[in-house]
Amino acid sequence: MTRSSYDHRIPPSRRTTHTTIPPSHRNPNRKASGIPRSELFITSKIPPYQQGYNEAKECIDEILSGLGTDYLDLLLIHFPGCGGEDGCHHRRLDTWRAMEHAVHDKRVRALGVSNFETEHIEALLVGEHRKLNAASTGLDFSVRPSVLQSEFHPFLYRPELMQYLAKKNIVFEAYGSMNAQGLLKDNTVTEIGKKVGKSNAQVLLRWAIQHGLVILPKSVTSHRIEENVKIDDFTLSDAHMESLNTLNQDENSYWSGIGVK
Repeated sequence: MTRSSYDHRIPPSRRTTHTTIPPSHRNPNRKASGIPRSELFITSKIPPYQQGYNEAKECIDEILSGLGTDYLDLLLIHFPGCGGEDGCHHRRLDTWRAMEHAVHDKRVRALGVSNFETEHIEALLVGEHRKLNAASTGLDFSVRPSVLQSEFHPFLYRPELMQYLAKKNIVFEAYGSMNAQGLLKDNTVTEIGKKVGKSNAQVLLRWAIQHGLVILPKSVTSHRIEENVKIDDFTLSDAHMESLNTLNQDENSYWSGIGVK
């Protein structure tokens, strides 16, 4: 993690790092980057194999130690499944309890989930884990998920999920917005790009933005990072938006929580 990873003429308000630190790896270079902690929004995830109350607490310790920071801005459960086991409902709730305690201890500022479906989110909102909190620690409190990070692009257009999250006041953060197989070379995307004078990647990111999503484009190339930021100077028409919407194939290219118990 170096200063060059963040700069490329990107203003501080747009700098963010999303990282997952597995137990076998440490990354002590956050401070070496020279960027003030206040200018970074650091997100990390608890992976499936570290779900569970004690496992998640240990994972949080590892992440903070590995990054050399006292707190995370956002912590997510990476996936509703828990390492191949059949039925992970209770382990998800125990994981969430550990995350809530990290918020209480000011080690994490906000919580969210990744690749969850609505039924998984509902279980957290119902708050059945609050009884466990009160019984085990005496802390009777709960933290609602603030964010769902999930795959979203024209090949996987999910208006029902968007509506659900809006109703629950949960931010939809999209990943894979331009990297689904064949999407960047799709003829419809290319035609719209030519009409608006933008790259296919910029068209796809703008489409997600106009749907009200937060986007999480991934790149390590300087000119592509700069290009991804320059999407505020044009707008897609209603006709362009609808053309991209109709490309939906209900196809996941990455993680899918559908059917996970």
